[in-house]
Amino acid sequence: MKNKQLLSFLAKAAQLALLVLFPLSCDFSKEAPEGGTGCLSLSLGGGVFTKSDVNTKALPDSSKFILEIRSSDDETVYKGTYGDAPSYFMVPSGVYTISIRSGAWKKPGFDDPVYGDDQIVHISAGSNINVLLVCTLMNCGVKLLIDKSFPERIQDAALVLRGADGSLPYGSAESRIAYFKPGDISLVLSKGAEDKVLTTRSLDAREVLRLKVFASPYSGAGIGVQVDTTVVWIDDSYTIGEDGGAMDVAKGREAVGQTGVWVYGYIVGNASPFLGESSSTNLAISGKTSASSKDECMSVELKKGPLRDALNIVQNASNKGRKLFLKGDVIQYYGMPGIKNITDWSLDAPPSKYQ
Repeated sequence: MKNKQLLSFLAKAAQLALLVLFPLSCDFSKEAPEGGTGCLSLSLGGGVFTKSDVNTKALPDSSKFILEIRSSDDETVYKGTYGDAPSYFMVPSGVYTISIRSGAWKKPGFDDPVYGDDQIVHISAGSNINVLLVCTLMNCGVKLLIDKSFPERIQDAALVLRGADGSLPYGSAESRIAYFKPGDISLVLSKGAEDKVLTTRSLDAREVLRLKVFASPYSGAGIGVQVDTTVVWIDDSYTIGEDGGAMDVAKGREAVGQTGVWVYGYIVGNASPFLGESSSTNLAISGKTSASSKDECMSVELKKGPLRDALNIVQNASNKGRKLFLKGDVIQYYGMPGIKNITDWSLDAPPSKYQ
């Protein structure tokens, strides 16, 4: 119960910070429809989820999240990846629904968490509104801890997890988390045409239940089910926006003066000439592949040697758009916060260990 109360408090706190005024270089010079236009921009906040839920090789890439913005009359303003979305949207005054998802939920499955957020915002004429999207786990999970003696004592029977959206067999050697839509999840012992419900638990979004299952050694004593007291795994967490220990560009820009830190972002071109592709000595990285201003970017110094040879986009054009992790010093460079004196780096995936 304490865990649920904590999550409820965190959710409410996040809701209070969802809509904030944000100074943008919005273009109000275009001809406005009746009622006027407003400026809508989006930020992706840190959504907490369990590191244990996800294989570290498959951590969700926020730039590939599907973003959809719809007006109150159900017209689509934007539908595509978050990384490809423009820096801001000039929209007629009105009410808009904003939805973001890490993937589409189809049916119960193993290692298939879905993260996302939904917000409704009112845009008035002449307003600059930034919406903070806080992505959290939208489904729930169950992990069975099956005693090794279970297959020997319970023969010709199988364990099945059952939710409102379907069932999923859970083998005795299975170690992954089974994900379902929030609601009642039952553990069922299936033997031939006979199904016996062993236990049912009601799970909310963001909850992962661990169930220990064992068979009694005494004849006729049946099957025991023990609920792990850690129902909501929030003690070991990973935060979107802090990729395993690295700062994203937004946080990196605020870290000027710090040395030997990890920062990551997407390669969007050169820092000088800005967003060009003609220099091999520097890069610009951003939290979005669609970045169009220096305010969204950090510069990267490429010193002569293996670093420059591997990362420059003159010789390696395919590097543009890839995620880059860098360890170095955060210093002003080419008119923006930048990373210099780089001592370590990794493309596409976080390094195996941050030091």
